[in-house]
Amino acid sequence: MGATEPFVDNKGAWVVQYFGQLCINGVMINVAADKKKNLENYDYKKILWEGFLINIEPLEKRYQIEKQRNRIERIKKIEEHMNK
Repeated sequence: MGATEPFVDNKGAWVVQYFGQLCINGVMINVAADKKKNLENYDYKKILWEGFLINIEPLEKRYQIEKQRNRIERIKKIEEHMNK
């Protein structure tokens, strides 16, 4: 695991404030984040990643969003992961 593109604060010049990229088990993960969501009232899961405590969206919630958006490839990948 490692950051392949450091997280940067684009000062609100894009849709979200922060962007970065991680490589986890050979899979590239783009991360786009913003402080607009209230962390206390949103259902994040906390994980420890390379010494950092990170709030992530539960996989089941992401799965439901991808189904609503009809993103077939993402749905397939999530289902493959959940069926391991």
